[in-house]
Amino acid sequence: MGLAYSVVAKRNPQKPDEEYKYYACSQTKATIKLNKLADEISDGRTLTSVEIYGVIRALIRAIKGKLAEGYCIDLEDLGKLRYIISSEAAISKEACNAHYIKDVRLKFTPARYIKPNVADMEFDRVLPRQVQEEAARNYNEN
Repeated sequence: MGLAYSVVAKRNPQKPDEEYKYYACSQTKATIKLNKLADEISDGRTLTSVEIYGVIRALIRAIKGKLAEGYCIDLEDLGKLRYIISSEAAISKEACNAHYIKDVRLKFTPARYIKPNVADMEFDRVLPRQVQEEAARNYNEN
C-alpha cells in the first residue's frame, strides 16, 4: 500500500482571477500517539513500552531545551532539528533587534536514510477527506 493522496482545486491567492488548478494533496491515515509508538518499539525487546515511553519523553524535553539554547540537534539517521526565525525588515543593521522578530519555526531536515524519494514510493489516489467523511455519515444514517 502506498502513500494516500487526493486531488484538490486551488486558486493562486496572488491571482484570484485565474482558473482553479488541481493539485495532489497527501492524506494521512491517522495520527500515531507517542504511547503507541513506544508499544511498537518495545515489541519483542527487553525494554517495556513504559520504559521506552519515558526515554522518548526525556528525549523530547532534552531536544526542546537544547533548541531553546540555540543548538542544532543531529538525530543521525532521522535528521536534524533547529529553530529558524522570520523578521521584518529594518532600515539599518543597528536598528534591527529582537523586536523585529515575528516568528520562530522548527526546521527539520531529514537524513538521506529517511528522506523520501518519489521514485521509490507508491501512491494510492483516494477521495478527499471531506467526501470520505460525508460518505461515512450517509452510510451510518442508513
